[in-house]
Formats: sequence, C-alpha cells, structure tokens
Amino acid sequence: MKIYNYFFLIIITLFSQSCAVIQNVERGNLTVLNQDNIHQLDGIYSDSSHDNILEPWGLERSLWNHIKNHNGTYREGKQTVELKVINSRKIQAQLFSDGKLIKKKMIRGKFKDGYFYRNPYFFIYPFIPLLFGFDTHRYRIGIVENTVVLDCKHNYFGFFLFAGGSKNYQVELICPRN
Repeated sequence: MKIYNYFFLIIITLFSQSCAVIQNVERGNLTVLNQDNIHQLDGIYSDSSHDNILEPWGLERSLWNHIKNHNGTYREGKQTVELKVINSRKIQAQLFSDGKLIKKKMIRGKFKDGYFYRNPYFFIYPFIPLLFGFDTHRYRIGIVENTVVLDCKHNYFGFFLFAGGSKNYQVELICPRN
C-alpha cells in the first residue's frame, strides 16, 4: 500500500470520529466566570466527588485524575486540590495529602461561557499499518453553589493489526470547597 493510501486512511478515520466537544449541561446556580471575577475559582477543594460512582475506566472519581488526564491515582489520607488563578490563561493546581504538597500542574486554557476551558489534548499514534489511534481529552471548570464542577469529555480510537476499539464519554464531577 502506498503512503498516500495510509495518509488517506488516517484523514478518513479522524473525520469520521467526533472531537472532544463538551455537551452543555444546564446549571441553574452557575457562577459565570469572566475577566472581572476569575479569582472566585481560587480555593481548596476536596479531591473526591461526594458520590461514590466509579469512572468508566474503573478509577475512583477524582478531581486530580481529570486535571492530570488520568495519569495515576493517589489515595493517601485526606486529599485536597488547591486551584489558584494566575491570569486569564493559566490556573495552577496543587494536590495535597494531609496538608503536604504531592504534585502541582499548570493548566493552560481560557475563560469562555462562564467556565475555564482547558486547551484540548490531542495525541495520534501513527504506526500504520501495525498500530494506529488517537486520543482527545478536554475539560472545563466552573463554580456552582460553592463547589467546583468539572465536565470532562474523552474520545479514544485505536487498532492494532486487525483488532481495535473506541471509547467516547462525558463525565461530570462535583467537588465541595474545603
């Protein structure tokens, strides 16, 4: 198969799959975040959601797991996540366990429609014809009644030789302010 056919296969696959577009969820008491009140997002929040539902991939619902794009889970004592707005394009997130700093991450994005939208994550696995796939991930952060709300959309598609699979889901996470 010529390289043009592989390139065409990649383009068709990408256009046939949906991007990580977050569906609108109606929230009556959403604090509309904009340039004037962006520091209302500053605060310390519980890392765990107050419901005991597992994520589609089997992990416990965790604010930090979504911020870090599901790269590991930390469960050591009481954990909190501190969010601090640096400017209108950056938020610093820090994970604490029993008051001790464990990890930190800078989130880049923008404020839009009352939320802070993280810049989209898009990764392609380009090893055709043996392995091919892509992974898209996007989330937004908002405030509803003194809790942080994180809406996350995740799409994955991949195949190895002749077998493949895909996932497409959206998750809502609500964590109270401490």
